[in-house]
Amino acid sequence: MMNGSIYLAAFFLNPNKIFKAIADNPDNELDLAQKASDAFNDVLVRLVPDETLQDKINVQVDKYTTVQESFAKDMAIRQRDKLNPISWWSRHGSTASELSKLALRILGLCCSSSGCERNWSTFEFVSIDY
Repeated sequence: MMNGSIYLAAFFLNPNKIFKAIADNPDNELDLAQKASDAFNDVLVRLVPDETLQDKINVQVDKYTTVQESFAKDMAIRQRDKLNPISWWSRHGSTASELSKLALRILGLCCSSSGCERNWSTFEFVSIDY
């Protein structure tokens, strides 16, 4: 499943996963980071049609990946593995508001069909009599 661009983009935007993976595999850092970054760029182009906004988000991605501004605060670094990714972006993405909004959108996506299946099973009990 991780071959899908949206999953790699979510991996890229999960600070616990991406920074831990890079720290655990310094030899594969460039390869892993590049694959995740490429996937994020693919998703960015699909979800954000405005090229000016895409460019602004890419500048903010550089701040995220190089740990600058609000991402460089001790609390933000310490809480990478303590908070869920959505909470982390809500609390520590203040200097990258456009990227933060996109991260919340991507990370908030349902990654399975169980929610839909629950609805479908409920609809089975609804009968329509004409």
